[in-house]
Amino acid sequence: MYRDNGEPSRFFENSLNNAINYATIKNGTIGILSDGNADAAIDKLTIKNSQLYNFSNYGVLGRNTSILAENIVINTAGQVSFAATLGGKYNVTHSTIANYWNTSFRQFPALLINNFLEGEDTILLADLTEANFNNCIVYGNDNPEFLLDEIQDNAVAFNFKFTNCLLRFEDPSNNFNGSNYNFNEVSHYENNVFNQEPILNSPLKMS
Repeated sequence: MYRDNGEPSRFFENSLNNAINYATIKNGTIGILSDGNADAAIDKLTIKNSQLYNFSNYGVLGRNTSILAENIVINTAGQVSFAATLGGKYNVTHSTIANYWNTSFRQFPALLINNFLEGEDTILLADLTEANFNNCIVYGNDNPEFLLDEIQDNAVAFNFKFTNCLLRFEDPSNNFNGSNYNFNEVSHYENNVFNQEPILNSPLKMS
């Protein structure tokens, strides 16, 4: 599969058991939008062996959905390369989530995880049942390159874990000092490497 245009691959509520394999998706506003069905018995979207790059907004945007990703590369997004928003379930393995978009324009990291959606008058909260990243690279030309943006509520789960990952995260001003950024907490972080420049093929670093 190869797609080079401005239209995202959209998977709306109740579109179930979708699969993408050996795909190249590039150029446009959003690469993949997956919406709803966070509790689907089989993941709403499975994406494997694929590459997504060069989007003005998001590479992958999940909203309270379930995504299984293996051996994918996402890079170069004006906002976020991989956004796991409004909770949901995400399992990502052997993948590179990078962003080398011009830092003068983007305001978000390569990876964003949150449990809410803001409306004009309300804020919706939803469980982040799982957000597991195994043997992944989360990197880019800004710092930090992942954000865990949680609205804390005892009734809402916020479960995540990074295992055997290479992560870019430096916080010299100590702006991120909550429990979600305790890198010694083995329930959230295990055997990771921080701030070691990865060796990436030059075509990945597109701007």
